[in-house]
Amino acid sequence: MVLPPTESYLRDSSVQVRPAAQGDLPGIQTLMAQSDMYGEFLAEECVVAEIGGRMCGFVRIEVVDAQPYLRPIVVDFHAQGRGVGTALLHYVFERTKSVIAIARGSAAGFYTRLDFQPVAWDQIYEPFRQECAACPDLAECQPQPMIAVTKSKGDRNYPISNPNDNPDG
Repeated sequence: MVLPPTESYLRDSSVQVRPAAQGDLPGIQTLMAQSDMYGEFLAEECVVAEIGGRMCGFVRIEVVDAQPYLRPIVVDFHAQGRGVGTALLHYVFERTKSVIAIARGSAAGFYTRLDFQPVAWDQIYEPFRQECAACPDLAECQPQPMIAVTKSKGDRNYPISNPNDNPDG
C-alpha cells in the first residue's frame, strides 16, 4: 500500500525498514513515478520504509564488483523530512562496508549530513557514468558521485567521515 495524499498517517508513527517483497513492487513503481524516475527492479534488490504500515520510501541496492550502489533512493514527498531516507541508509550501513550514491545535486546535502564524501567520476562503474552523461536532465540534475565508508562498532556498521580511513582499523 502506498501513501495517501495526506500527512495524517505521519502523526505518532515511526519509520520501519524491511526487505521488499514481491507485493511491494507496485508501490515502488508509484514512488518512482512521483519522482519522475522509471525502471524495473527485482524485489530482492530493494528495501522499503513504512510509516503506519504504508510504504513511504525505498532504496534499491545494486552491487557491481562487490561494491554496493544506491540506485535510487526515493522518499514520498509527504514523508520527506521525517527520517525516512536516513532510516533507509542506516539499514544499508548496517549491512555494507561502503556504499556509493550518485546524488542529484539538490540531494548532495542530505548525503553529506550522513558522512558521504565526494568521489571522482572515474571511480564509478562505467555504465553508470555513461547513463548520467546521456541523461537529458544532466544540466538540471548536476549529479555528484559520493561514497560512505562504514566502520564496525560492536555488531553494527556506521559511516566514518573520511573514506580514506581504514574501515577495519
